[in-house]
Amino acid sequence: MTTNHTYSMYDFLSSCGGNWRNAIFVSCSPCRHPCRNIRAGCLLTAGSEGTPLVVCVQRFEGLSGQKIDPSECAGRLSRSAFESLYARYLLWQLDSDRQCALRQLDQSVSSNL
Repeated sequence: MTTNHTYSMYDFLSSCGGNWRNAIFVSCSPCRHPCRNIRAGCLLTAGSEGTPLVVCVQRFEGLSGQKIDPSECAGRLSRSAFESLYARYLLWQLDSDRQCALRQLDQSVSSNL
């Protein structure tokens, strides 16, 4: 990523009020990018400046030990709707459109809680 914006799982959880259920579930639909997230989707919340904070479900489940049920999230977005919503941010902040935007944003999360 071109930005040095990294955040912790604590930052992510703090932004969604301490509960992943307050995050938006972003579904992974088939796309042209290889997926290390096994198309499990991502959780999205916004930082204090409106910056998208994204954590792939597979990573969140591994770190928290909790099973994510997308129907329990505050809302749902398709990957294409997410990319439309944050189009300018993604254009300026990500290195390449050759990688999945959600996966690139997930890489900004440090593994530390």
